[in-house]
Amino acid sequence: MFNHRIKTLTRSAVVSALIGLAALGYVEAANAAAPAAAASSTVSVSTMIGDPAESVRYWQRQHFSDCAEMAVASIVGDLTGYLPSEREILGIAQTTPSTVRQGPIFDPDVRRKDDPSPAGPAAGGTQPADIPVLFAAYNIDSVVSQTPNPEAAIEGVMRALASGHRVVAILDSDTIWNISGDRTRPDHAVSVIGIDTATATVYLNDSGIDEGRGAAIPVDVFAAAWATSDHLMVVAA
Repeated sequence: MFNHRIKTLTRSAVVSALIGLAALGYVEAANAAAPAAAASSTVSVSTMIGDPAESVRYWQRQHFSDCAEMAVASIVGDLTGYLPSEREILGIAQTTPSTVRQGPIFDPDVRRKDDPSPAGPAAGGTQPADIPVLFAAYNIDSVVSQTPNPEAAIEGVMRALASGHRVVAILDSDTIWNISGDRTRPDHAVSVIGIDTATATVYLNDSGIDEGRGAAIPVDVFAAAWATSDHLMVVAA
């Protein structure tokens, strides 16, 4: 299980880390514009890592507790141009055995907080350790990564995005949505589609909210939400 020892960066520390990493070359000079959902934000092309303007095309709203599946679907679309429907990817998850517990990958009857599996709390009823299985169904390789070190975690995301990979992050939904609730549990999965080092903004495809297409999140808020899982992520290529 996750140990829930939450270590977060202050906003100034996060910004300093981003500036330092950008200086080391983890900035993709892409011809990307700001996502439509974040039109009010000022995004500098020269400081954008990733291509959120392209990735937002593959966002879908979830209708069940299937955020992990929808994050995978978003990335499958981004990498291949083929966007699986919610029905399709749920069908795979409901008929494919989990690698870490009895039953299928997606089981709507599993309560996240009571899940006893060694992989830790599920995201949307799906174990994070099963996310690579979903990617494999679309012939996409992926690897699970986790570190309690926030600086190393942010660097890992930046490296992945700059290399053309895609990232699923497991984090706390209450923090990312700025609503009341238990902000210590990693209960949600999102795809990270860009980081702007100039504005210290992380861009997400978040299937859990109507405004989740290219959602612009201050990097310190993202870091606090992500710290609840010790920065658990799945990197897909």
